[in-house]
This record gives sequence, structure tokens and C-alpha cells, in this order.
Amino acid sequence: MRFRTLVSALGVAVGLTFGGVSPGSATGAPVPPQGTLTALGGPVWATFVNKTAVLVSEVWFFGSTNPGPSNSPNVSGATFLFANNGAQFSQYNHATAAAFTPPALNTQSIFLGNFAAGTSLVFGLYVPQLRNTTFAPSGRWFYTGAPNVNADDNVHGNLTVLNPTTTQVAFEDLCRGPYSPTVCAADNPHFVSAWEYNAHLFNVQGATVTPEPISLTLFGTGAAGLAFLRRRRKKQQSEA
Repeated sequence: MRFRTLVSALGVAVGLTFGGVSPGSATGAPVPPQGTLTALGGPVWATFVNKTAVLVSEVWFFGSTNPGPSNSPNVSGATFLFANNGAQFSQYNHATAAAFTPPALNTQSIFLGNFAAGTSLVFGLYVPQLRNTTFAPSGRWFYTGAPNVNADDNVHGNLTVLNPTTTQVAFEDLCRGPYSPTVCAADNPHFVSAWEYNAHLFNVQGATVTPEPISLTLFGTGAAGLAFLRRRRKKQQSEA
């Protein structure tokens, strides 16, 4: 019984460490910490996949710099990739998009650059509070990475490893947290996050997910325990 229990626990650890969580969690809760999006070494591309959210939002690429949890990040070195409403100009600072939302899904890829293996790759999502014509910063920023890079201390960039060279990023565009109503003051109070992770879906070729140290520790502990029980079981069988 103990052996089966440990195997089950190890399976959970492996799934959390390497498997990722599919976009649109059925639990209606934010996904747990998944690790860091990192380059495999070489060229990295972003390919638009889909968007189903109602709110207007924009995807930005910050390279290896993580500006979170700032709500007014330095975008001088960042790239405005695309908006879910196909807008050419950013609602944040009037920057020109690298690409428009393509009419056909999975057809438009953006070259992000060449990166050394293990380099962290950070994407940001800007959600304007209101559409405006002045392009004044007035909205909410979310970032890929650990929960603490976001104002509400939740994961907003859901990472799913599709294959050894491609990871899908799915953003959640609503800010909700139990800490203080002012944390998410820039969001429309009539919207309640369902944690559907559907604001933007795009694939990052040339990238994978590097587990957080705590996940690696959990995996290592489970593997060591499993090996110990196997040895113990073999010893008991040989003595029987």
C-alpha cells in the first residue's frame, strides 16, 4: 500500500514539475507555480494561436528582464508584439505592434532574437482600463513567471509544454486577490476572474519550462523514496 501511495505522489510531482497545466483550468482557480520560461539556445519565435477574451489587451516581450510587479514598467527595451483586437498602436504608449492579429490562426510568427540556453524569457500583458485616444498608461500589467511578479500574487501566464521545443503561453487578463481591493483597482469591478487563461494564446518556439527549485526538490525526494522502497521490497522477497 505504501508503495502505491508513493508512486502516486511521485506521479503528481512529475506532473507538476514537467507537465504544465492546460489552458483554461476547469477548477476555476489560478494555476500553481510552474517554473520559468527559458530559451533552449538559439532562435526564439512567437506564434499567435488564439484569443477569446472580451477585454482589450496587448502582449509585450521583455526579453530576460522581469519588470514585475510594476504597473508602470520600463518598455524602452521591450517589444509590443500584438493586440487581441488587431490594433496597430499600443494603448500603453502608442508603440507600433510587431504584428497584427492574423486572420488565420498559427500563420504569423515573430522572431524574438537569439538567446543562450537557460535564458529566462519574460512576456507581459497590458490590459487598458478604458480605451482612450491619449494612450496614457491607465490599466493593469501582468507577467509570466512566479506569482509574486504580479500585483495580485497569482500566476497570470499559464505555461504548457507542447513538445521538446515549443511552449504555449496563455494569459489571464483579470486581476483578483484577497489582499486589498486597491490591489486590483485598475480592473473593471464588474468582471470577476474565472481563471480561463484565454486573453491571449501564443506558442514560443525554442523555449521550454525550467522547474522552480522547490519542484525539483519534490521530484528528487519522491524518486529517492521510491528507490528505497524498491530495494526494501526486493530484500523482503529474497528473505521470504
